[in-house]
Amino acid sequence: MTYPCVTGEHTHYTETAWRRCSRHAEAQAKRARRRAAEIGREHGDNAASWWEQDAVGGRVAAVPAHDTARRVLRGLEDGDPAILEALPAPDLSGEWADGYTPDQLAEECGLGPYPEDRPEVVWQGWLALREELCDVYENAFIDAATAAVVVACKGVLP
Repeated sequence: MTYPCVTGEHTHYTETAWRRCSRHAEAQAKRARRRAAEIGREHGDNAASWWEQDAVGGRVAAVPAHDTARRVLRGLEDGDPAILEALPAPDLSGEWADGYTPDQLAEECGLGPYPEDRPEVVWQGWLALREELCDVYENAFIDAATAAVVVACKGVLP
């Protein structure tokens, strides 16, 4: 009996070899998840910096920065949809010319290109892991951006 490798790259001739390879694949997936979280945090921090400049930084127009900061902090505490929707949000749509996409995230996390020439079980696993990486990225982005917004708002209060 043979056991197909989870990577689709080779066949194992013993169950022990297959299990060892499966553990390798899970370790690789863990590294990819950690990398997706790192990227999400980095992008969330960067987006919050831009938000800060526009909302409570030097480019504020009519409303004093401390009033905006108080409103944002109160809105975060209350879960105000208007405030939450105005905060930086992750965007993996690739809609803009330099927009980030799920495939770019997967590649940057070490997942490699879409395995279209591999068995179905391989590309289904690849798609599932890519979706998971997107979820990890988006959650890390939101957490980092929200934390940075809170810090920025508290920094302008008297």
